[in-house]
Amino acid sequence: MGGGAGVGPVVARPPVSHAVVRPGPGWGEGAVVAAEAGVLAGSALLLAGLLGHPVGRRLLPYAVGLVTALVIAVLGPLSGGSANPARQFGPALLSGEAGRLWVYAAGAVLGAVAGAGLCRRAGVLGVRITPPPVRPRQP
Repeated sequence: MGGGAGVGPVVARPPVSHAVVRPGPGWGEGAVVAAEAGVLAGSALLLAGLLGHPVGRRLLPYAVGLVTALVIAVLGPLSGGSANPARQFGPALLSGEAGRLWVYAAGAVLGAVAGAGLCRRAGVLGVRITPPPVRPRQP
């Protein structure tokens, strides 16, 4: 049995810090923000494109699974591959390693904004978002 023999099974488990997402060697904060933002922007564009077509809607569950697997496999060893700040929040906070949490949150926000902008610009969903007409105030 591990180092927690006689104390209980909780002590023998790995610490929460093992679940904290960390960038690989040579990956600075800017690179991680860019990678996370790119993943989210690309995912938003792909998913919006699929939602815009009946055939794409049927493929959506498979696309989500495939994109998630690719993000984990490709970006996991490099940037940490979080692509979801909620996944990083708990372990970072509970382990006391919340110093890099802002990097993953900033990447997610920037990626979501960029993805929405790309979708709108490309007209992926075929929906034009126009503001409501302005009516003069009645006295």
